Amino acid sequence: MLLPQDLVEMGAARKQEQMTLQSERELNDIMDVNQIFKELGAMIHDQGTIVDSIESNVEYTSQNIESGNKMRKKKVYLTLIVLIIISIIIIAIFYH
Repeated sequence: MLLPQDLVEMGAARKQEQMTLQSERELNDIMDVNQIFKELGAMIHDQGTIVDSIESNVEYTSQNIESGNKMRKKKVYLTLIVLIIISIIIIAIFYH
């Protein structure tokens, strides 16, 4: 036969066991959240690297376009100068 004291001890043991299980669940949840944040941090770091790479490619492309525009202007000016010189030579030949 169970004494009231035994019932109290069993209730306390059961309550302690439930609290331990609850603490284990909470600890597991905290560990899961921690893992999620670690993975999120890794993804953000990887995407930052990709963004930096894209940014450097855009800058490189911009510099190439600028250089191409300068070269095109030089070619146009040289072509005009050569045409003017050829025109002067042709005019000089026909008027002599």
